[in-house]
Amino acid sequence: MIHLKRLLLFLAILLPLSLLTALVLLRSSLPQRDGTLRLPALSKPVEVIFDTRGVPHVYAATERDSAMALGYLHAQERIWQMDLMRRSVRGRLSEIFGPRAVPLDRRFRTLGLWHAAEADFMRLDPQMLALLDSYTIGVNAYISELRTIRPPEFLLLRYRPEPWRVLDSLMVVKLMCYRLCGNMEPEFLRGMMMKRFGVERTIELMGGDAVYGPPIISPADLPRGGAPERERMPAELRFLDPAQKAASNSFVVAGARSATGKPLLANDPHLAVELPGIWYAAHCSAGDLDVMGLTIPGLPLVVLGHNRRVAWGFTNLYGDCQDLYEEMIDPKDSRLYRVGQTWYRMQVDKELIGVRGAEPERVREKWTLHGPVVTPELSSYPATLALAWTAYHGGQAARAFYEMNHAKDFESFRYAVQAFDAPPQNVIYADTDGNIGYLASGKVPIRTAHSGLFPVPGWETQYQWGQFMSQRDRPHLYNPAKGYVVTANNRVIDDPHAAFSHEYESFFRAARIEKLIGGKEKHDVASLRAIQLDTGSIESELYRPHWEAQRAVAQGSVKEALAILLPWNGMLDSEHRGAAALYEEFRLRLMENTLKDDLEEFYDELIGWQGERYAGVLAILDKPDSAWWDDRRTEDVKESRDDILKKSLAEAYDVLLARYGPPARWDWTAVHTLRFAHVLGGPRALSSLFNRGPYPFPGDGETVNNSDFSFESGPAVTAIASCRFILDLSNWDTSISVLPMGQSGHPLDDHYDDETDHFLKGEYLTMPFSRKAVEKQKESVLTFVR
Repeated sequence: MIHLKRLLLFLAILLPLSLLTALVLLRSSLPQRDGTLRLPALSKPVEVIFDTRGVPHVYAATERDSAMALGYLHAQERIWQMDLMRRSVRGRLSEIFGPRAVPLDRRFRTLGLWHAAEADFMRLDPQMLALLDSYTIGVNAYISELRTIRPPEFLLLRYRPEPWRVLDSLMVVKLMCYRLCGNMEPEFLRGMMMKRFGVERTIELMGGDAVYGPPIISPADLPRGGAPERERMPAELRFLDPAQKAASNSFVVAGARSATGKPLLANDPHLAVELPGIWYAAHCSAGDLDVMGLTIPGLPLVVLGHNRRVAWGFTNLYGDCQDLYEEMIDPKDSRLYRVGQTWYRMQVDKELIGVRGAEPERVREKWTLHGPVVTPELSSYPATLALAWTAYHGGQAARAFYEMNHAKDFESFRYAVQAFDAPPQNVIYADTDGNIGYLASGKVPIRTAHSGLFPVPGWETQYQWGQFMSQRDRPHLYNPAKGYVVTANNRVIDDPHAAFSHEYESFFRAARIEKLIGGKEKHDVASLRAIQLDTGSIESELYRPHWEAQRAVAQGSVKEALAILLPWNGMLDSEHRGAAALYEEFRLRLMENTLKDDLEEFYDELIGWQGERYAGVLAILDKPDSAWWDDRRTEDVKESRDDILKKSLAEAYDVLLARYGPPARWDWTAVHTLRFAHVLGGPRALSSLFNRGPYPFPGDGETVNNSDFSFESGPAVTAIASCRFILDLSNWDTSISVLPMGQSGHPLDDHYDDETDHFLKGEYLTMPFSRKAVEKQKESVLTFVR
């Protein structure tokens, strides 16, 4: 008994001391934002002013000094994120996470993106190599300090980050290609569906004008002469899944439509919810360079933002930059495949995946002339498939960002965009002279014998890639007559000779933005902010005529449902939360009742992919007798569209009634919640340290204020605006932006989540650019010396 009392006393003393020691270690790893730090490789001292948001304004004598300082700043706030990104591309997550990460490592080893990064490294020109090398010196200066004191993730997983390399920065670029070029899996799916349902029925679900609507560029706007089976991954790593939303909104208004007489540019890229967020805001000034905006930790360049003269924003173009080739394999030797009349031997590389706490996993990387063999590793497709991808054909994204950062007018900016190979993007533009524009970027193959919709025979020479679409043939706009440009992942152009893709997002967000811009003669920062926060559903308007048609004959639950939906104005917000909840349940029931009986095991795959799932029902909504409406499980009845609509309305009403009680208690925003989950925030003991939320959130995946969710796993938000910004070219200092969380990746830092409340409330913060404005918002000063 005495020994037990002594043990309890010892533990009572030891536990607080251990917690205190842990807290001291964690706080010691917080970013340093004042005082002096040494970077011996600098040519001259660098001054960094941190504003009240924790955004660094870097003032350096040379661009290399600026890059070196930014490398240190990125590392001290985001080194965990940077390490995670490079490990993902190299297929080395299992070394720190153990067996649960093996499927993801196998995927990346199979895809071999790190080989493409190595090839890009060999192509770097001396100027870019020197800039990335300076950045690497800054990152490693911080890493060299990580001995006993390390950021929390490294303490918890008990390892130190390896030195950063220039190659690692290029792997970060390849990871963005992977996240934004995801048409491989839908092509798997369509290929499997084609084998069961045939080409016509499969294509019927893909949409066309009913889903994709009008293009970004109408024929009249064209410049003269221009013709232009998924493996499951751990939930905490799901933000790396290309099935997660990669949509965005961007719009630019010319001076003639602006209250200031100068353009306004707005952008909000939509990405999977992740913590920390992908963006790190920064302002870099060095000689002729003066650029501010959003950087990606791992790169010393502004990806989205403005310099003294020009501003730009991106949305994903959804360019079809991937094709799958069925390989003809020699039945006597599985390493031989045929192209034309020639037999080739696959390149086979054997590697080991290091697995923490377990034996290494063996993996064989196989490559054909088309690309890596991706079956059976990534799909159960019943043939050997190889992936052709523009990401394997050389990349100059770093050079493109560099030129954008230095652009002075539309021509120099257009030159910069030419170098942007992957991922394909819609790029909007504005300058202080009052010009606005649009450019389609990215390397897209010219297909002469197929559409890119389905896997094609790899042995047939007519299906091989030859040339890529030239910059001259990529569509662009310069000062369009209507005075604005809108892109929201919708179809770029109707011209079949400029077919970038067949997998655009629906036109709903673009149509809503066009409507709101057109409804006001002159716009300002406040009106563009209101557009970014809008939750009006254009998609719901497509169902309204069919609801109206049911009004006279509706009975029971259908009648009750229509009594809620018909007076509703289509807003998916807290003020209309009951109708919004019913509408979202109706969408789900309509999808299931229409397609699940036919698609069976393909159904979950279809609704897991953004463009495919929305195309499905909407593509046949105006085809009342389409075979897809008939429920194969009711052999004696042939259902029509109206039958399925009535069934879906009744089921949606009854489900909500049983789940929540009377309609007054229905609340879409209460179940459609946003939660920021860290990779290490799963255990309850760590959840409060790392995670934030859940928070009620408006909208859905088709509203401008975007908050997508998974039809597979429920209404919780899976993708949001990864940032929002509005740039005022009449006065850069009145530009505004907001991040979903904050600048820092350290959970004990004040800037870890200090913008979340603003983000949730639809509030924005200023982006000081002039030295005078920066000084007014100064929070601290850090000086780097030699």
